Amino acid sequence: MTILRATRLSAGYGALPAIDAVDFAVEPGDYVGIVGPNGSGKTTLLRALLGLLPAQAGAVELWGTPLAAFRDWRKIGYLPQSAQLPFRRFPADVREVVASGRLAHLRFPKRLAAGDRAAVERALDLLELGPLAHRMIGELSGGQFQRVCLARALAAEPELLILDEPTSALDPAFRERFYELLARLNRERKTAVLLVTHDSATVGAYASRLVYIDQKIVFDGTFDDFCHSPRMTAYFGAAAQHVLCGRHVHAHVQEAAP
Repeated sequence: MTILRATRLSAGYGALPAIDAVDFAVEPGDYVGIVGPNGSGKTTLLRALLGLLPAQAGAVELWGTPLAAFRDWRKIGYLPQSAQLPFRRFPADVREVVASGRLAHLRFPKRLAAGDRAAVERALDLLELGPLAHRMIGELSGGQFQRVCLARALAAEPELLILDEPTSALDPAFRERFYELLARLNRERKTAVLLVTHDSATVGAYASRLVYIDQKIVFDGTFDDFCHSPRMTAYFGAAAQHVLCGRHVHAHVQEAAP
């Protein structure tokens, strides 16, 4: 079953839509990198897909259920942009914040069973947070805090991960390991990944699809299809096209040199 489908979706913050008539779907096993210029509607798209921003037109379905009727939110892990995260001032340690991602989906009385505690520990291990488990979150660096929020999103072991610029505060060495982690989750657990990023060339080594958005969907397909598309060459120019796909940029530079 299709995990997520948007049909002619438009949304925005005023009279003019930030995204306009977007048709988009996520299938089981997809790892989708969403890229586009600043102000192109990437974050707006994610918020509209989750119902955090009302649609101006169109429809969204999750696992075949209309968005307004969908209730099984434990299937989705969401990480907004780091500037929007509210947890930094909470009087809680790292393990407690990560565990809250699991607790949020439990029925009252909300108590972690053995399986829940094991899932929290797996999330801590995946993000290499074990040594920081008892550190208060207000004491963390920006990169450490971002990793805690990623672990919180993973603690519920969702079927779909929706991530908005998740590597913005990570150091370069861990950023690469993070992309590898997502690829492993996608490959081994079949977790579908929807990732907004400016780092299209790096994520292209792992993602199965590239979506380029600029209010409308400009391209939706594989990175190789993007790289070899005459339509994308005409839209971006050959040099920018290869920089975006990251597959053949060095060869292209050599060919273009006098």
